[in-house]
Amino acid sequence: MTGLAGVILGVDGGNSKTDAVIADARGRVLAVVSTSGSNHEQLGLRKCARVLDDLVGKACRKAGVSRRDIKGACFGMAGVDIPKDFPLVERKVIRKLGIRAPMKLHNDAFLPLFNDKYRSRGVGVTAGAGRKWVAVNGNRLWMIEGYGLPDLRHTLEMELLRAAEGAKVPDAFDGRLLHYLGYRGYRQYVEEQFFREGRPYVGNSVPDYWTRRFHLPKWFAGELAHGTKTSRVIVREYGGYVAAGVMGVLRNTGLLRCEVDVVLSGSILANVKPLRDEVVGRLALSAPGAQVIGARYKPVRGALAYAAQLAWGGLPAGALREPWLLYCP
Repeated sequence: MTGLAGVILGVDGGNSKTDAVIADARGRVLAVVSTSGSNHEQLGLRKCARVLDDLVGKACRKAGVSRRDIKGACFGMAGVDIPKDFPLVERKVIRKLGIRAPMKLHNDAFLPLFNDKYRSRGVGVTAGAGRKWVAVNGNRLWMIEGYGLPDLRHTLEMELLRAAEGAKVPDAFDGRLLHYLGYRGYRQYVEEQFFREGRPYVGNSVPDYWTRRFHLPKWFAGELAHGTKTSRVIVREYGGYVAAGVMGVLRNTGLLRCEVDVVLSGSILANVKPLRDEVVGRLALSAPGAQVIGARYKPVRGALAYAAQLAWGGLPAGALREPWLLYCP
């Protein structure tokens, strides 16, 4: 048992994976348990509740505690996107867990804001498989989903499409990208990616295309060493998208003229240093009070930091430094 101080629970519930971590008042991790995704949009509320209940039960047993020992909990959940989601997920999922302690439900995109320390105001940027911009200013929250802004993978592939259609002269960058994705030529790429639907005679000659596409950010980071004009243009364009999202949440939360941390997270911003530098440079001009910080830790650490704030007003310095919690894109 952990004594009167009890423990805290942090949960990062994504589309494909859910992590739960229990730690004590000194910030020592007692249990780490993972399971499949827990997005209620995909599973439905009942199944989402069962997934989390099973996960929390396993975490408690592994830590040697009961749910009564939990003094604070934070849940960062994918799919909790609009105001109507929050009371519904709280009532149908979170309260069903039998935890009688202060609890906080966030969209999972908010967790990077807290994963190096608790913040009552700040901006979080996630650019990985998806992209989101979030901001918190006391009780005021704002989130930009990024539906109107292309992601980096789409931006890269648009260069291939432009080259294939003759809108630009193909360069060495386009050729290497085509080769990396596994295609012999531009026509094959366009036919298979844009015209396969409804045409059973157009096959898929690159069965691992989606795996290759998933790793495009790492490939792009390596390609930047060649210094091609196309790669530089893409960095400027996508850096502009990221910075525009930051400016949007700053304006909507009244933080534009404040000194505020902007925490970067996600595999793209983690892997592509020139892109991070581009974002920093743009924000230095348009939001001089913004202090850009790279996320060092996994989002679930943010859930733990928030839970500790609810339970005890925070954790001692040097807590939650286990290597497992380091951010790994």
